[in-house]
Amino acid sequence: MKVIKITPSKLKGEITLPSSKSFCHRTIIASALSKDVSTIFNTNISKDVETTCAALKVLGAKIEVFENTLKVKGFSTKTTTNNCTVDFGDSITSLRLLFPMLLLNCKEMTIRAKSSVLKRALEPYFEMFRNCAIEWEYTEGNDEIKLKGQLKKGEYKFKGDVSSQVISGFLYALPLLNGDSVLEVVDKSESIGYIDLTIDVLNCFGVKIKREGEKKFYIKGNQEYKSTEYVLEGDASYGSFYLCGGLLGEEVKCILLNPDSMQPDIKILDIIKEMNGKIEIRDSIKTFQSELKGITLDVSECIDLAPLIAVLGSFAEGTTLLTNASRLRYKECDRLKAITTELSKIGADIYEGEDYLKIVGKPYLEGGEVDSWEDYRIAMSLAVASIRCKNDIIINRAEYVHNNYPQFFKDFQKLGGKISERNVD
Repeated sequence: MKVIKITPSKLKGEITLPSSKSFCHRTIIASALSKDVSTIFNTNISKDVETTCAALKVLGAKIEVFENTLKVKGFSTKTTTNNCTVDFGDSITSLRLLFPMLLLNCKEMTIRAKSSVLKRALEPYFEMFRNCAIEWEYTEGNDEIKLKGQLKKGEYKFKGDVSSQVISGFLYALPLLNGDSVLEVVDKSESIGYIDLTIDVLNCFGVKIKREGEKKFYIKGNQEYKSTEYVLEGDASYGSFYLCGGLLGEEVKCILLNPDSMQPDIKILDIIKEMNGKIEIRDSIKTFQSELKGITLDVSECIDLAPLIAVLGSFAEGTTLLTNASRLRYKECDRLKAITTELSKIGADIYEGEDYLKIVGKPYLEGGEVDSWEDYRIAMSLAVASIRCKNDIIINRAEYVHNNYPQFFKDFQKLGGKISERNVD
């Protein structure tokens, strides 16, 4: 276990952001489905991305890494494998995005993952298994599922609260089937921005999806992915932590962050303005120390930002209310409970409802010992909270940041963060 100790200090300076993880996963998958070689520039090879690459190699893709550039030679989706085994570890993103692809290319398969990840990832698929006559062997609590059968063209319906990654996975696979399909999200659909992002990447690789409103997708079969060159933009999710660090510290400039990005977490720019944060948007984006105001915010379309906004709310004048937040309970951990528990430990006035967070701000928090809950966003949010603490913050199980953003604590230090670390058995 890695333990990080952060001594409170103001952040100041500029940071060149790693590339967008959401775009990185999606462009690598599209490249692997293309006939020829695609080149992806400005890549950020996190543990999650490595997991996606490893799974695609099992299917036959060839992936070479040259510093921050990837060259991907696609595999034939017309050739099926009799049996394959893929281990997704603790990457639920990789599993959700690639699961339909495995059902397309493998007649029989064994999928392995951390038991808690596998359970959460599989829930949307069981009805689909029955409709496609796919046989499966799975016992809750196990770390593998065995499947026999293949994805078929047809109509697919998912509840509106299903992860956008599940929808995206089908949008990759269904165009390759020998026939047309329809995919529909029933009830209220959430995280539409990530589906928009997927469709944009598909379009860049020559795959067209016809859309009716936000929730219905008509997918022509027998399409082909075309190789291309793609430059990844900076990650808005990662940038949000530094921009908020500037609000609580002194000033921080984020380079390679596109203010017109399709990434849903770019909404942090609007949230900062709404909370009375000082922000400058030019060729780069800079935030300045600010006297923040509490707000009421529906986080259903920016759900991943909620733990970080809760941190801002802890230091904002008045009350911050984050509503429609129930999906936070089904992320890498129960993020509603996690951020409430850990911010409470360091002195925040924060209250957890079934689908909301209520935070009453104060100038400073006390500091103390907290836990990551094996979730990188919880760990990174608590690191930002350290800026306005009276005493050190000690973050247990901080190694989970490495799954997504291995350089986070080093970059935090470059901006003036005072960090020491140690390993504990």
